[in-house]
Amino acid sequence: MYSLQGTRKSLFLLGFIITIFLTKGLFLSLLFPIFQQPDEQIHYATIQHWAGKKIQDANQTKISNNQPRVVDPGNISTYILTEESTNTAIHLQFDTIKSQKENILDFSSTTTGIHEESILVNNWNRDTAYQVNNTSGTRSFYYWLGAGIEHALSDRDIFTRLLSSRLLSLVFGVLIVILSYLTAKNTDRQLSIFPVLFALLIAFQPMIASTATQVNIDIALIFSFSLFLYAGSCVLKKGLTWKNALLSGLAATLGLLSKGPGLVLALALYPLFAWGAYMKYFIPEKKKQFFTWLMISTLLLGGIAFMTVPRSYLINITRASNTSVFDSPLQSIGKYLDKTLRQGELRDTSLSYWGNFGWLDTPISEWILSVIISIEIIGFSGVLLYLLTPVLQKRFPKLFQWTANPHWLPERKYILFFLSMILALQLAVRFYDWRVFDYTGQILIGQPGRYFLPNIIGHLFLVVTGIGLFLRTQERFITALKILALGMILLQIYTVINVILPRYYL
Repeated sequence: MYSLQGTRKSLFLLGFIITIFLTKGLFLSLLFPIFQQPDEQIHYATIQHWAGKKIQDANQTKISNNQPRVVDPGNISTYILTEESTNTAIHLQFDTIKSQKENILDFSSTTTGIHEESILVNNWNRDTAYQVNNTSGTRSFYYWLGAGIEHALSDRDIFTRLLSSRLLSLVFGVLIVILSYLTAKNTDRQLSIFPVLFALLIAFQPMIASTATQVNIDIALIFSFSLFLYAGSCVLKKGLTWKNALLSGLAATLGLLSKGPGLVLALALYPLFAWGAYMKYFIPEKKKQFFTWLMISTLLLGGIAFMTVPRSYLINITRASNTSVFDSPLQSIGKYLDKTLRQGELRDTSLSYWGNFGWLDTPISEWILSVIISIEIIGFSGVLLYLLTPVLQKRFPKLFQWTANPHWLPERKYILFFLSMILALQLAVRFYDWRVFDYTGQILIGQPGRYFLPNIIGHLFLVVTGIGLFLRTQERFITALKILALGMILLQIYTVINVILPRYYL
């Protein structure tokens, strides 16, 4: 239990962290050039498309991934964006900067930027009604919110409107930091400083900071997962209540309405609810009645899902209608694993998870990545040992006596929950990637690190828990957390000064 004084101090520190996060986020939102983040031009085009749908002909407003896209990545005009977005991107040297990482922005010798006046005149066409646009096929609530901002600021220049959409992402980022604090507080046994330090780790993780300052639906998915992890920790702590059930259901719904991998949250609802119900309602004397109720509920929910989920949706996410180019599924899976589980591929995923900015051409140093991976290996080794401790202590009591009763660490049920969510997202992303590979013979989706950022809270939670086991005392654990938090802050500063600024401005 936390004391009132400790809670007030923690909330004050959390407020301070959020203030820094907002300040840092505003700076990064201004720092990154327009459309120089992954697919930002596509996401902003979709927001513009949604903002103008009310005045468009119904037959020309459908957003579909099947619409023709003849795109030359080196020529922004082939993206078929609005006239405003295309001309703005051309004036701001989109193609030049994107094509070569040595290229930087041209600067004016006056206080007015090159082409700034032309862009601010705001007389280019923004109408998307009578042309096929390169827009996202995802129907995300992020676009709905962004379209509202775009519509409300329709009389302002593109700089103001795009920055406002970036700030929408920043709001999601703030909510993620708050949820990281609340989740850590739910799982913490004694240490009032732990949730604060954990929130600090999340707030300064470089790719979270970057994703929270760009126009991209990924941040909505990360928020949905973060909300689900918090709701799940509530279920594990207090059992299944109406409040926890509604919060978990809301998170899963937002996940489905944010991006494809949100389906993982919907599928995770049932085992989470089943476990929560077991914790709260299971009575040994009424074991038969409980499991009968659970079986009936399972059949009922399964039947509802079968009748309500469109068959076309299942076919789309599984790519069941596509024909494989391989002789057998085993051959397809074998070749896919051979291509994607190579050391270089795994390292690239880790790099873009921790610090590869812009169009994945602005990475942190290799030695820094190696240090981070080493810390992760130590952490996950500790987590594995922590989970196996009850078994190991029975078989080798003297050898593993030092792992007994680490009261400063969270209960194992939280570890299993976070680990399960990480594995579920990994399997979902790789399954979809494999299905595309199966009928094309090529790795077209891949596994960039940002696909796995939705589990950032669970990931870092496991790492620090594993490290805490090896340190063997509460005092050392807190000291290590402070060092890790300081290291994350320094990593963020390094990425801005030594990586992002030189890439675009020096």
